[in-house]
Amino acid sequence: MIRDLLSFYAQRLYEMIALSWRKPEFLYQEHLTSHAHYRRLSPRYLAKKRLVKAGWTIAVALLLLFPVPPLIGGTLLFGTCLSFAILDETK
Repeated sequence: MIRDLLSFYAQRLYEMIALSWRKPEFLYQEHLTSHAHYRRLSPRYLAKKRLVKAGWTIAVALLLLFPVPPLIGGTLLFGTCLSFAILDETK
């Protein structure tokens, strides 16, 4: 019971001290654009993450089918470069 009481007061203290973008109410849709991690929460970025995840799944399946060292090295390097290129946000 003491642990629960201390946890309750610690949470209240955190809510008083926390930055505004760390508070839970900032995750609602009307405040989303002012959130510090808005880019990572946007539908466009989530779609890109799904694409990269599918690419890595295919690459790992290929590596499991053909475990040849040159193919492993080339696939990993190409997959890493392609992942960074897809997730890049520069204009």
